[in-house]
Amino acid sequence: MEKNAQWPLLVYGTSDPALNRRIRQARQRQELREVAPRIYSPDLSTPPAVLVRKNWLPIVQHLFPGAIISHRSQLEGQPSSEGHLFLTYKYTRNVELPGLRVHLLEGPGPQPGDAPFGGGDILFASEARGLLENLQPARVRRGVSARPCPSRPWKSGWRWCCACGAKPA
Repeated sequence: MEKNAQWPLLVYGTSDPALNRRIRQARQRQELREVAPRIYSPDLSTPPAVLVRKNWLPIVQHLFPGAIISHRSQLEGQPSSEGHLFLTYKYTRNVELPGLRVHLLEGPGPQPGDAPFGGGDILFASEARGLLENLQPARVRRGVSARPCPSRPWKSGWRWCCACGAKPA
């Protein structure tokens, strides 16, 4: 893993013209490479998908300040094994990053039980909020659901407590 000690592992493009000029010059000297739009790294050998998956929390904190880790991700505490992360945010949108698909779902802002997560400007939904979000009927889109269980557990052989980790019967 080649790294340049003058740069942190992740460098974000900003509105500061001087920093953007330094980033552009470092890219021309091949000291930095683009990992995702406006996200750069001095690590020139690790695949971008691996960098993003390993560093998902600081990336999400930077891109979506004030977001709440919710729905399926609240129960799992991290992105799913397929690379899906569900956040409650100001608007609904899907954001594709190498190795990670962030599902932004419009919803209420921070609630009293939500807790700071990862030392940044992102919150982790309370247990009560997470359970309520996961009890809503789920639509499966492109094979992915925001809930860990099917919308009709009784029809697919799942037990009621599938949110607690029960497996199909």
